[in-house]
Amino acid sequence: AEENWSTLLEDMQKEEADRIARNSSSQHFHPDADSNEGSPFLQSFSNRLSALKAIEQGDAEAIEAAATEIKDVSELFGSLHPATELSAFSETLDCIAFAQRWANAVRDADTDSERFRKACQLRAKEALEKRACNEPAALDSVLSDLAGIEDPNVLADLKLRTLRTPLAFGVWADKYRISFPVESTESNMPEHIEIAFVKFEIDGQPAKEIDTLSPNTIHDIKIDIRVSRWPDSADQLIVTPVSMEPADTYDLPTFVIDRPAGEHGNTPCVFNRTGRLVLRMPTAISASPLEFKYRAVFEPSRSEQPLEILGHRTLRIESHDLSTHTFSGYGEIDSKLLELRNELIALPGLPHRDITHALEVCAGLGNLAGQALSDDLFPKGTKEKEFQTEVVKILRNRPNIGEDLERHPQTGGGITDLSFHRIRIELKAVLDGKISEAEIDKFADQTAQYVVSSGKRVGVLCLLDSRKKTTPPPPAASHLRIIRKQISGTCVPIVFLCVKGGLARPSNLSR
Repeated sequence: AEENWSTLLEDMQKEEADRIARNSSSQHFHPDADSNEGSPFLQSFSNRLSALKAIEQGDAEAIEAAATEIKDVSELFGSLHPATELSAFSETLDCIAFAQRWANAVRDADTDSERFRKACQLRAKEALEKRACNEPAALDSVLSDLAGIEDPNVLADLKLRTLRTPLAFGVWADKYRISFPVESTESNMPEHIEIAFVKFEIDGQPAKEIDTLSPNTIHDIKIDIRVSRWPDSADQLIVTPVSMEPADTYDLPTFVIDRPAGEHGNTPCVFNRTGRLVLRMPTAISASPLEFKYRAVFEPSRSEQPLEILGHRTLRIESHDLSTHTFSGYGEIDSKLLELRNELIALPGLPHRDITHALEVCAGLGNLAGQALSDDLFPKGTKEKEFQTEVVKILRNRPNIGEDLERHPQTGGGITDLSFHRIRIELKAVLDGKISEAEIDKFADQTAQYVVSSGKRVGVLCLLDSRKKTTPPPPAASHLRIIRKQISGTCVPIVFLCVKGGLARPSNLSR
């Protein structure tokens, strides 16, 4: 309640004023002579209370003002841990302020409401990217959800999570100094230590943005690390993987690097170590890749800490064995589906369940495209109605689709061909003439209208090319791609697949 926030703030201010008065004559700690402000703890804690009050009241301007105040306080702590937490809190408040304005505009039927949501998403993504290779913050999960916010009703839960997230508050900052003599000065302080992750290799190949490995198979993993200076008191450098994935689903090595013989002073050291990597469980086609991050510390723990960690130290790995667990029945199409899956996951705001349903449909259509080349299923001149009958048969035969496949649902002022959990599937057939990109783009526009009118963000377009062929057809996976349609600033991906019919007899091609 507002009365409780105000009372707590007043009590905190009185208590801090008494504490400063008691300590003003202390010979150990004192504020600078030109400072008449309270301690960083008072500033950060009281500003946090003000921010929480503004969040609870849904006051966008007050939230934005609190974000500015907390950002100013975070700068007092320099590179210390409270600075990271308070900076992330300030960024979260900025995003919540934009989201609050968006929700208010939607409630008031404002036609220009979308700009606030886009600003919220962009600011949240930029905040997460800024800390991608540095120390994570407690509110990063809230920022991640704000980066993909699509529904105003989600804002209440995000605000509640922000209210309940504990933060670290520092008591002393750079403006508070120790008054008794200190042996070391800044001039003779040792240079800070940098540990740079130079390179990861998996099975002899540089690590990619997302690596695909077989489950229950031993893989080599090699790591190259550069240490700017080895501390005098350190015996070992321990490089350990950390992850939020279930502990029994993977086995990543911990690298132990002993102190190099004869190394002293500020000489940089470069180390190469190789270990074994095992992923014990396969991941579903629609699941996000497993994610691991490596951290490094010197042992014993009394050695110089903290360390500045640089470079790419995050591994994103998916676990598939396409030889034993196939999606479409055709290896090349399965590989392409995984690429499309990664592209869809990267799009902000695309619901996970819609990605799953779209990929299930594409796996079935990919199987049909493979059969069409293997068995020449569609002779020259096959019409759209006949093509649709064959598509329905193929998709209904898949256990994960079956009875959930609908035929001819009405939506968007028209009748779409097929639908699976409201993922619209548009089928087209070309009997003669040329198939131009402009024509495919028009088909994609039609599909996109069905998609957005159904409240979805992804659709499927499948085209049968049943023209007479006089040359060998391209591989089935070569025409499997995503067409991105921009509708009022929103990206609507349409998964496009071309099925080839009207094939020439192979013997005729040699004559």
